[in-house]
Amino acid sequence: MHLMIIPDGDRRYATKYGLTLNQAYEKAAVTAYNLLKWSLIDNDINEFTFFGLSYNNVIKRKNKELSPILKAQTNAINSLAEDDLVHDNKIKVVICGQKHLLPKEYLEAVSHIEATTANYKKKKFNLLLGYSGQIDLEQAIQKTLDQEKKPVLENILPNCQVTNPIDFIVRTANEIRISDGPFFLTKYSEFHTIPTLFPALEKKDLDDALQVYKDRNRTFGV
Repeated sequence: MHLMIIPDGDRRYATKYGLTLNQAYEKAAVTAYNLLKWSLIDNDINEFTFFGLSYNNVIKRKNKELSPILKAQTNAINSLAEDDLVHDNKIKVVICGQKHLLPKEYLEAVSHIEATTANYKKKKFNLLLGYSGQIDLEQAIQKTLDQEKKPVLENILPNCQVTNPIDFIVRTANEIRISDGPFFLTKYSEFHTIPTLFPALEKKDLDDALQVYKDRNRTFGV
């Protein structure tokens, strides 16, 4: 199973509980780590994709809003690279997105975790950072043409940053949009939204969502 989480509600969480953006994003980083464990370990999901930072977030948000996100995520990625959870369970971490837009320290953290997990094959964690599904698809098509191959699904897909179809998409904070995710892989994805603001997400929220998925009769358009 391939699960994708699209988080939402960090700023609303800060406002609701009287926290700074730094505090809210640090809490969100802890929640993201917990989701990694709950998904790939506790629920034995094979692939987990987390939409950590969109392309539009990087190019459109003011620095005072973006800096706390980048700081919290850089620290989280550095910690994850040294975590036994990743190495004991052979979790391959793949960073997807327009990496050239990210700051130097962030890029160093990203490069390190990808290098240290490159040979792992048991589980896969796709972390979308500065990611745009539209740009990913455009670049994959161009790579396919550069390879002098016909631009059809079987040739384009291996050139995408996220390559496996997504079975289940969960979005928090009652948001019901896909945003600029890897839509090329969501053809028959099941979708579910939950009211919880992302930093407040608990294991029960995920367990309940996964039960919704299990109870559905997937028809794949038939």
